[in-house]
Amino acid sequence: PEFNYSFVHHVPSVTEDFINFLKGSMEMHIHITQHVNTPPDKIGTTNEIVSESIKTGIPKGYENSTAVKPKSPAEIKCEQLSEQLATTTQENIELKAKIAELEAKLSSLEGVSHSKSKLQQAITTDEVVNGENGMIEVRPTNTTD
Repeated sequence: PEFNYSFVHHVPSVTEDFINFLKGSMEMHIHITQHVNTPPDKIGTTNEIVSESIKTGIPKGYENSTAVKPKSPAEIKCEQLSEQLATTTQENIELKAKIAELEAKLSSLEGVSHSKSKLQQAITTDEVVNGENGMIEVRPTNTTD
């Protein structure tokens, strides 16, 4: 591609050594590829994508290329918060289900004798605190109620 770039660089005061350096030879290594595909349109302010990007301050043209648009800090934070919300929502659903299960257990205890009810409440509380296989061990007795 042809960039047609030129600019006059001016340094108001230089030393004689610097001028002699510029008059001398310079070695340059230029690395190129054998073939460069010419872009369909030139890079410049007449290019609609470039012009619109400059006017709005928002990079345009990512949808027409293979480049990935970098995410802004706000977009990154939004993704993080969305992930946290999904996790928290799932935990909330699981906790509501556990509450419903425990309330059903407690309601099934209504109408049971007072001693048996207290024992069953202790077992349920133990399961909640210590997991499904709680610490309370129930042994059958020969007494009634």
